[in-house]
Amino acid sequence: METKTCTKCHQTKVIEDFYAEHRSHCKDCERRDARYRMASLDNKIRTAYRDSKKTARRFGVYDDLTLDDVFYTFAISGGYCNYCGKLAGRDLQLEHILAMSTGGHNTLANITTSCQACNLRKRDESLLTHLQTNSFDDIELISTLIDRVAYRLGVNRMEVVDILEQQQQDYTRRKVMEIMERADKD
Repeated sequence: METKTCTKCHQTKVIEDFYAEHRSHCKDCERRDARYRMASLDNKIRTAYRDSKKTARRFGVYDDLTLDDVFYTFAISGGYCNYCGKLAGRDLQLEHILAMSTGGHNTLANITTSCQACNLRKRDESLLTHLQTNSFDDIELISTLIDRVAYRLGVNRMEVVDILEQQQQDYTRRKVMEIMERADKD
C-alpha cells in the first residue's frame, strides 16, 4: 500500500487519504482549511457581493455595485445591524434597503448591513412598512441610515423620505393585488 506524508499535519497516510497523488495536504487538512476559508468574514463579504450581482441580473435592476462598496459597507457597520443595532459580528448580512425584487438598485446608496433576523423579518417590505410593523429600540439608527442614503445619492433627507414613501405605496399596492388574485382563485 502506497503512503505519503501530509506537509500540513506531518502524518503519513495512504494515498487514498489525499484528493490526488500530486496534492501535498491530506483530505482532512484540506477540509479543515476550506471550512476556515469559507467562514472568514472576507469570504462572506465576497459571497454577498457575488450573490447581489446574480440577484441584480435576475431582476434586471440597475447595478454598479463594486466589491469595494460592499467591503466599505461592512467596515463602517462595525459588525452591528443597521436596523436593530445589535452586534451581529460574523453573522452580518448585506441588505438592500429597497429590495431588488421590487425594483431597488444594486448600488452603494441602496445597501446596508443587517443581522440575519432583521434581514429575514424585512424580506421585500418597504423600509417604512418594516418600521411600522416592528419595534425598534433605537430609531436613531434609521435616521442615520436615511442620512447615509441621502449622502450617497447626493440628495437631502426629505427626498429620501419621498422615495421611501413611494416604495411603501408600491409595496402596499402589490400586496393588495396579490391578496385580490388569491381571493379570485378561491
